[in-house]
Amino acid sequence: MDKKADIPITILVIGVVLICSIAIVSFFMSTIKARNSFVGVNLMEQMNAQIERTYFNEKEMGMDSAGRTINDAFNYAKNELKKCNCEPNCDSYATFVSQSASARGIDPLLLLAIMMQESECKTNAASPSSFGLMQINLIHCGNYNLPSDKEECKNALKNNPQLNIEIGAQILKGNYDSLKAGKEFDCMGKKVFYTEWEAALRAYVGWGCDAFHLNYVEEVIARYEALKKSGGNYIERRETRGFLFWAKEVFLFSVEYKNQGS
Repeated sequence: MDKKADIPITILVIGVVLICSIAIVSFFMSTIKARNSFVGVNLMEQMNAQIERTYFNEKEMGMDSAGRTINDAFNYAKNELKKCNCEPNCDSYATFVSQSASARGIDPLLLLAIMMQESECKTNAASPSSFGLMQINLIHCGNYNLPSDKEECKNALKNNPQLNIEIGAQILKGNYDSLKAGKEFDCMGKKVFYTEWEAALRAYVGWGCDAFHLNYVEEVIARYEALKKSGGNYIERRETRGFLFWAKEVFLFSVEYKNQGS
């Protein structure tokens, strides 16, 4: 055996063991030090709580990771797409859409796209049997906190935009839960198998076979895609937390903590 060749190997093994030992010791020392320093357990809990508060506030506002809000989408729908006549109530409608969508895991942009399709964001929009921003049909009177009396129900749908949007969100989510596996739509030689949110949209408008119903899903999805291009998907983007997000939160917390101690 070549004993000279064994020497470098022995040195290498010893070096690896030493490095690992130093790393382990450093880890435990840093852990002990952290308990008594700026990043101690109590402070880490405070920082996590602050980050969660920030995230919750952004969620309530419908804000994505770039700081955009559903209000921006309403402005885009109003000024660029020319399909949302929400003035002077754009901000309040945006709040209602964000709240109802967030509560049910719906992209608020999809709710806005439906509102644009159904009423062009006009509170007083009406058809013979459907009323308000989301064009809620009178067949729902007596449900969803609506009065059973048709006239009272109609007035509630026309005069309470928050309730109207909330009912629209509930109907859409109910459709999604029952039809997400898919259902075929067969009309005038057109056969389409809709699934998930497209199936929910098809059920939202009904299964009629006239011109309005025939291309409803495709038209809403087209509006939805246009809104997404204006600012991103507000649910998916809001869930993204990259390095810059955490760096910003740690920096803001360190500044606040320092100010508290001064």
